[in-house]
Amino acid sequence: MTTGAGPARESSAAPDGDRKAAGRTRSAFDRCVRPAAAGLRFSTTGSVLFLFAALSSAVSAGCHQGPAGPTSVTILSLSPSTGPPGTAVTLVGSGFSPTLNTINFGNGTVSGVSSNGTNLIFTVPTTLIPACANSIPPCPFALQPTSAGVYNVSVTNALGTSNVVMFMVTN
Repeated sequence: MTTGAGPARESSAAPDGDRKAAGRTRSAFDRCVRPAAAGLRFSTTGSVLFLFAALSSAVSAGCHQGPAGPTSVTILSLSPSTGPPGTAVTLVGSGFSPTLNTINFGNGTVSGVSSNGTNLIFTVPTTLIPACANSIPPCPFALQPTSAGVYNVSVTNALGTSNVVMFMVTN
């Protein structure tokens, strides 16, 4: 704050990465507010307004969030890895959505998926529904019985498609 008559002093806000202690991780202020303030000029009497503007900018840029969540879909394990149609299978991994996950099973997709964000549970289908059946417009398709053999399993959601793991269908 300035006192007395006369114009308010001006200062320049700029990132100050040189003053951080060696080995210290950057704070949210250093990551979000300092970059938002870089190069802006403000009077000391307007610093509260400036700080609000910088924080608003940082929040709208997503800096208000905690640690970043997964940026891709990854399957870490599949259990069990063999079984007949009707077997309940649990996928453990990261990047699963609580909803809107599609299990790709062989050349088809599986519906009725249950998820808590790190585990997906699905049932090995007795018939495969081709993935194009869910497209717009849907393709003409015929249900194919799930026969014994090895099937690629992956997960697709808004983050993309996961790595592939194998499931062996037995009779």
